[in-house]
Amino acid sequence: MYNFKFAELVHTSTGKFNEPNWDEIHNLEKLTAVLDEIRSIYGAPIIINSGYRSQIVNAAVGGSKTSDHMKGLAADISCYRNDKLLDAIKEWAQNHEFDQIIVYYKKDKINFIHVGIGSRNRKQWLKK
Repeated sequence: MYNFKFAELVHTSTGKFNEPNWDEIHNLEKLTAVLDEIRSIYGAPIIINSGYRSQIVNAAVGGSKTSDHMKGLAADISCYRNDKLLDAIKEWAQNHEFDQIIVYYKKDKINFIHVGIGSRNRKQWLKK
């Protein structure tokens, strides 16, 4: 049983169409398993700020044209203690394949963290 609901993974405040197809739903299942592992390490609830994005939603939020969000393979997450969440992600990443972890800062504090599990498996760590 997962800690996250499907609605959390597809929620958008843009008012745009955001319904994944079957392949994207399958990818969201993989992503949910990863997020559950990270949540287990962190030991507290995690907020999904942005999960799946249709092309329309991705364009509306200014996402990359090649974003793994559009495939159901990425989520932007945050919580009460983003510094501790980052520690949990680092621990998880030691033994798992992933494409990108991007840490987004706002005024020298972590605002949210992008977890991308796309098929490229570049194991990139980026700061923005």
